[in-house]
Amino acid sequence: MDGFAEYGVSPGGTQDIALAHDLIESGLIPAREQFTAEGLFSEHDLPLDGPPCTELLCPRAAAAYQAPVDGGAARYVTQIGFGTELTDDTFTRAPVRIAATVDTSGSMEGADRLGAVKAGLLAMIPQMDERDQLALVVYGSTAREVHPMTVMDAAGREALAAAVSDLQSEGSTNMEAGMEIAYGSVLAVAGDEGVEERVMLFTDAQPNTGDTSRGGFLGQVAEGAEVGIGISVYGVGLDLGSELADALAKTRGGNSYYLPDADTAAGLFADEFPFMVTPLAYDLAVALVPAEGVAIGEGYGMPVDGGTSTFGASTLFLSRSNGALAVTLDAEALEAGAALGTFSLSYAPADGAPVVTEVLDLAWAGGVAYQGSAGVGDDLGAYKLSVLLDAYLALGAAADLCAGALPQAEAAVIVDLAEARLAGVATELPDAPIGELAVLIGMLGDLVRADEPSCADADSYRY
Repeated sequence: MDGFAEYGVSPGGTQDIALAHDLIESGLIPAREQFTAEGLFSEHDLPLDGPPCTELLCPRAAAAYQAPVDGGAARYVTQIGFGTELTDDTFTRAPVRIAATVDTSGSMEGADRLGAVKAGLLAMIPQMDERDQLALVVYGSTAREVHPMTVMDAAGREALAAAVSDLQSEGSTNMEAGMEIAYGSVLAVAGDEGVEERVMLFTDAQPNTGDTSRGGFLGQVAEGAEVGIGISVYGVGLDLGSELADALAKTRGGNSYYLPDADTAAGLFADEFPFMVTPLAYDLAVALVPAEGVAIGEGYGMPVDGGTSTFGASTLFLSRSNGALAVTLDAEALEAGAALGTFSLSYAPADGAPVVTEVLDLAWAGGVAYQGSAGVGDDLGAYKLSVLLDAYLALGAAADLCAGALPQAEAAVIVDLAEARLAGVATELPDAPIGELAVLIGMLGDLVRADEPSCADADSYRY
């Protein structure tokens, strides 16, 4: 795997399934909207082998072959990923102009909510310098700009840290008004070439005053994206309005994270801040034409439409790990060298360079890279991706049990098989994050087999 770089590339949208982790550890089975395939993938490093990348983005594809834990027919799990030439030596974060927008409503009270927000912001501020600007907006019953857009020199960092430390929770939740002020703060000084402009929204996504429709918030975010202002959503609380948070994060320039506690929030911002604010490309579009005798199955982390599939991602971000888009292909067992399909890709580099178009012809090499207990793969990243899909199916089976769509015994079989596969792969590779996921799915199995399974509310607030 000599082609692997120090940095990876991940699609935007939800960047973890930390809410599902928190719910399971609290004794609750997550609903389907409380975890996503792309969030699960983003918690793991899924690099695809290839020659050293000498471009900003180098598309790559590979496949694994396995029978899924839900009892479906064996299938080819196809991974699309990207390499990048960027390394510690060549990457410099662009200057940023950020409006941090904090929900200070009564529901945010407590160390696990407002405390986590404060910890994250206080870990971010020391990483900013005189190239950067930051404003602080809060919203409860009303919204206001606590601190205007400020140059983050030593005095600016001190002033913003003091303002963050002083935040208190009160009142209802007028998210619409808070976001309007935040976007206005960025727009008032926007337009400098080479500056990344972004709104950071910290919330439990439970609005109850102002325009509480999803359309209202998404409209604000979409209008911001049209003028180059991205959105990062940081969710808190077990009753997070995850459906809204995920929808906001899927817009152009968007991503989202879950902050379960202050320590996790501080660590996330300390380690990942430069990558959160560094989109590499926009409007990734992928068209897949399957080879003769091959049919398109399901897409994970993106929609799949029709026999000739089109899918993509609104944004690709620089990352410490390698994320993935996955689509399954249905075919009888193929001989080594047989064609699987052709991928046509296009994307717009974030630096304004012309749109890039590339074509990848994918053939099945016979599982030559890895042969393990969960199947075989032409690349280790694709093999790992296939077992992560087993974990996703297990989460889905448990959620379907809670929704009354799957019998308890059937759900338990799927979850238990996924746990066993994950544990086996974690030992074979070895891979600590997959081992931790195996433990989590094992806890999920205990919840599924309970006499009376406890299920998380599917989103306690309806938009």
